[in-house]
Amino acid sequence: MFGWYISIIDESLKVSNENRFALLAKWTTSPRGENWLIDLVEAKKAIYHSHIDGTGRCRAIASDVLPIIANGPPVGINPIVLPGIPKHPVSENWVSDITFHHDRMASCQPDQKLIIDVFNYLAWNDYINYFEETEKKIGYFEFKVKLSDEDDLTTGKLAQWETGTNGLNYFDDLVKTNQATLVKKGGYPMTYKVLAGDVLHLLMDGSLFHIDNTWTADIIVYHDRIARCPQDRMLTIEAWDMS
Repeated sequence: MFGWYISIIDESLKVSNENRFALLAKWTTSPRGENWLIDLVEAKKAIYHSHIDGTGRCRAIASDVLPIIANGPPVGINPIVLPGIPKHPVSENWVSDITFHHDRMASCQPDQKLIIDVFNYLAWNDYINYFEETEKKIGYFEFKVKLSDEDDLTTGKLAQWETGTNGLNYFDDLVKTNQATLVKKGGYPMTYKVLAGDVLHLLMDGSLFHIDNTWTADIIVYHDRIARCPQDRMLTIEAWDMS
């Protein structure tokens, strides 16, 4: 084991008009990065509920948690801030992939009970599996998606939008039928390759943004560029996790 994935959720808040809880913060950190939570449990300010397949779950009151994370992940003095999750041990004090929703934290009532999940990932692939299976079931993914023609600089980006957990289902279905390739997993970004003919018509009529009743926002479609794009062109879809 060389680190933890930590997320903090407020069950009382809902976001993006979906039936899902609000993520307040998440980050990955070194083995000692959960010491603050151990201290809360020992001080009886947090309740430890479960430990299943390396995942621990605690509940604590916002007034006991939010001051601790007010200035970022509580991971010790002068931690090494990494651009991504390491594939091997780095040091005794590191942190990466930090996401803090300060607006949600500010609206959180002091007596609100929070869920704190701590995932012990033994290897990079274990983390990826957890990221895809467990988090997707919880349902607090938000993606910023960019679709582009990287082979033609005159065409470039064809569309971009933001979407929820189900917003990538169409591309996942294409992968299952060998009509698309999942090049990179993990959300930083998740990257697909797909033929233009399998997706451009859905961009033109807007139906891609309403598959599986998902939510979408900030949609930009470059119709003139799409019109110039050959149907047999291999396109790139990048989906960045913003949750």
